[in-house]
Amino acid sequence: MATARKTESGMWRIRCLSHTDENKKKHYISITAATKALAEQKAAAFNRKKKLAKRHDFTVEEAIIQFFKACIACNGFPFPVTKKELLDVQGD
Repeated sequence: MATARKTESGMWRIRCLSHTDENKKKHYISITAATKALAEQKAAAFNRKKKLAKRHDFTVEEAIIQFFKACIACNGFPFPVTKKELLDVQGD
C-alpha cells in the first residue's frame, strides 16, 4: 500500500489507485486525514471495498451454473437437487 505523506497544511495524504482505463492510464483518488494512521485506515478501507466491487462479466445462466458447481463441490445444496438434474439444466 502507498505511504501517507504530510501536506503543507499539516494533513496526511495518500493517493490510491482507483482504476486503470482501456488505454492503460492509471487513475488515482486522494485520501486525506488529520493523522497518518487515519489516512492509512481510510486507504485500506477503500482498497477492501474496491476488491469487493470487482465486476464479473458473465450471464445469469453462467452464475447459476457456477453456484450449482460450488454446491456440488461442497455437497451443500440449500434445496434438494441431484447431479443428474444439474446436468439436465446445463444441457450436457
